[in-house]
Amino acid sequence: MDKVALVVLLVSITAVVCQKNRDWHVGVDTVNPSGTVVHGHANIPLHRGNDGNLNANVHGSRVFGGPYNREQTVGGGLRYEHNSGLHGGVDATNMRGYGTTYSASVGGSRRLGPGTFSVDGVASRRPRSSRTEGNV
Repeated sequence: MDKVALVVLLVSITAVVCQKNRDWHVGVDTVNPSGTVVHGHANIPLHRGNDGNLNANVHGSRVFGGPYNREQTVGGGLRYEHNSGLHGGVDATNMRGYGTTYSASVGGSRRLGPGTFSVDGVASRRPRSSRTEGNV
């Protein structure tokens, strides 16, 4: 019963927040050996202009049953995309019992022949760590 109530709540909140923008998802999947995970995300446009777009996002998941019962993640972030191809963003995600992961990304893309050339970089800091990790 808790699963149904949570799904209805997530769908209701997401539908209200994203009335004009249909970029959202709520799903239910199984977790082995005997659990169920409810997950979802929504992108909320904050600014649309001739030079670029700024979007906020929220995301989360919760496990019901099985050995991972009550595992939960929640997070949110911001992402900017300039019409020149430059883009970047920040995000924070909290996992119950482990802490919060912070990340930032930056990149660029440009049309190249029939395709698109992209270069992206990400830096993140894991919970309980003083080290920042990154990749390109």
